[in-house]
Amino acid sequence: MLIIIYLGCAPIYPCMLHETPNHFGSAASQSIMGIQMAFAYIGSTFMRPILGFLTAKTSIMIFPYFLLLCILVMLIGSEKINLFLINKESN
Repeated sequence: MLIIIYLGCAPIYPCMLHETPNHFGSAASQSIMGIQMAFAYIGSTFMRPILGFLTAKTSIMIFPYFLLLCILVMLIGSEKINLFLINKESN
């Protein structure tokens, strides 16, 4: 079951990197990609200990909710960027 969940979430990061030049322009895309990669490394560094701490205090049954929360945060962040870019293009 976890393999299916991970395979479903796996394309998100490469797709975000692929769309960076379209969203921010080719001049700024290298810097933005660096920031995206830095935040990905920060997330992979800290999310596991946070999940471990939460499962130690509760149980492993919190994992689906934790994963759902992470997906919602990514979705909300992505949509906020899209709205920002739409508003920027309108002006």
